[in-house]
Amino acid sequence: MADTGLLSPTSTGEDHNQFTNPTNAYSSNNTYATENVSAEKQDYYNFTFDVPAGATIDGIEVKAEAVAQVSEPAGWLWDLSWNGGTNYTNSGYGSGDFIDSVEVVYTQGGATDLWGRSWTDSEFSNTNFRIRVECVDLGSGATLAIDHIQVRVYYTAVSAGSKRMLRGHGL
Repeated sequence: MADTGLLSPTSTGEDHNQFTNPTNAYSSNNTYATENVSAEKQDYYNFTFDVPAGATIDGIEVKAEAVAQVSEPAGWLWDLSWNGGTNYTNSGYGSGDFIDSVEVVYTQGGATDLWGRSWTDSEFSNTNFRIRVECVDLGSGATLAIDHIQVRVYYTAVSAGSKRMLRGHGL
């Protein structure tokens, strides 16, 4: 199994654009994308994954550095899109995860977690893949603050021997 490494987005806000300073989540620098209203959403995309053609997708991992500003906890949901934001997974990831008042790196998914669906290599193009963050269960006066978002795709590449065998059979 191989992976893309952790990659950061370079675009945001095409379909969901409700956070303040959303571009602050592009890198780890202690400046934050923030939101203080439950049900507000922000999308992130253009990760430039370079998943090889024909690869089998084994898992997707999302990491985010985040903190709840003020004393109340902040909750969030993460969902992934494979078709440019038309549809998203209904994973419920992050539900019940409350961010504390100390910045922590939170991880969802992993090497064998497909977020409830089968994926193809082409769904990881900059046009297709999106991550959507939604604020949920914000306490009174709480603000969800995200310093950095990263995604890693785990995959199994088609071997050169498999390609030759397929070509030899007219496939």
